[in-house]
Amino acid sequence: LVTIAGSGKQDRINSAYNNGVDVLAATVSQELGIPINHVVDIDFFGFKDLVDAAGGAILCFEYPVRDLKSGLAQEPGCNRLDGVQALAYARSRNYEEFRDGDWRKDPTADLGRIKRQQTFISSIGDAAITELQSDPFQASELIDAASGSVRIDAGLDPITAVGTLRRAFTAGLDTYQLDVRGDNFNGKSILRLNDSSKPVLDYFRGIGPLPVVSVSE
Repeated sequence: LVTIAGSGKQDRINSAYNNGVDVLAATVSQELGIPINHVVDIDFFGFKDLVDAAGGAILCFEYPVRDLKSGLAQEPGCNRLDGVQALAYARSRNYEEFRDGDWRKDPTADLGRIKRQQTFISSIGDAAITELQSDPFQASELIDAASGSVRIDAGLDPITAVGTLRRAFTAGLDTYQLDVRGDNFNGKSILRLNDSSKPVLDYFRGIGPLPVVSVSE
């Protein structure tokens, strides 16, 4: 639950994006005290083409998984997903695993979906770099695919952005999850921050040390 920048209205943070990525960035800075220098906006529908251009994204599953609404269907193991299945994975809101003879829905809801999207982005970043290293002539095809799915703000130089992202994916991405608790506001399910989120927030505010990595993709 946040106060949407420029409106004074309280709502869930995803609603800020409905008014544009600039409003979302301003809301994050205003509400969490984290400066946003640049924005990279990823369209998962267009990202499907980038997955195919990179030769697919490899994702690993411990159990059979499915989402009857998004169309996801994968057997256990490390599988190479094409653009259609990768999109179904990234969009999945009804993610299920077949365990002990029964389909079990992921109880973590949107937090689980965010984690899966982070895994997906890390995987496709690795795939794109691997494809470029093995066949540099694929660069134009990857760039064409990315141009339809990735947008950056006017102040960010594309060449600088590509170099930074390549170094980040090569080194590996560390991700952090804020500690939250469920609540309700005006009939909507929301999340509120717990005090234990402060070390992570302070690091990204530039006033605290590097926190212990909670999730590494």
